[in-house]
Amino acid sequence: MKQARSKTDYVKLASFLYIREFSKEFGHEVSGVLFNKYLTLLNHVLKQERNIDIKLAHCWYRWGDVVVRQSLPYTHWTHSDLNFTQVSFIGKEPDYSEDDPVYGYISAFTEQFIHRYRDDREGVESAVDDIYEQAPLDFQRNYKKLRESLKISRNNIPYDNVIDYLRGLFSTAMDSFPEGFRNIRNQKDSFSAVFAYALDNNVPIDKLFDISEDFWFFFCYHLRLKYHENVSANIISNWKSSLDIETRRYDASIQNYAYECCRDSQDPAIMKLLKARTERLDELDALMNGMDW
Repeated sequence: MKQARSKTDYVKLASFLYIREFSKEFGHEVSGVLFNKYLTLLNHVLKQERNIDIKLAHCWYRWGDVVVRQSLPYTHWTHSDLNFTQVSFIGKEPDYSEDDPVYGYISAFTEQFIHRYRDDREGVESAVDDIYEQAPLDFQRNYKKLRESLKISRNNIPYDNVIDYLRGLFSTAMDSFPEGFRNIRNQKDSFSAVFAYALDNNVPIDKLFDISEDFWFFFCYHLRLKYHENVSANIISNWKSSLDIETRRYDASIQNYAYECCRDSQDPAIMKLLKARTERLDELDALMNGMDW
């Protein structure tokens, strides 16, 4: 039987302690990536080793298991750019007792985390790797290897057998695509056809990376709906409401990639995408021409 929570909000307490101690150690605010990994790993350790559930609101998303920010109103997220955020604590210090054993567990974990996962690229990558060991799907771990290899390859001079290596990672990932996501099977098949053709026809690594990221982001809108805990019904409803828009956006995007990279393909799946793109643009032209300017 899991230990019941006291009146102390342990998620708030953990957020406060980590943000405070991180700032003391490194002299600046913590990144969103490390903050997410801290709370996720803390939640896992408390459940597995102490049988304590702090009711963290979290979900699996683009860069691993992440907290649901709306459930942490005492944090402020500053977006330095599209790929980097910093997290600060706002409001009053949470109430807690230093005699509370859960406080002791959280405090000890916080110290261990800061020393194990330093504020550098190696520390962040190590934390992300440890998070992915807990991922519910093999597909997540396999696709992560593809994404990381594409990212590394685009920033370095490609080696002789890079395409063969990427092809193997791609095949392994797509072979492990989960059955529970049949509702996006069409998008998965479209991505597979375009990426495979592009991979075999000298499309630049940068473009391969973009194609793979676009599909990953689309997949993760559905991933978070299946793998989450302690998320309010209202937030889940908001997530669901975005699916139609994101599906239309992704369908248009993969059609454009097919046109850009695969126009010579005779693959029926790609030819279908090219036809759909033409029809979509024709409809748009007709709509624009019909407007009274």
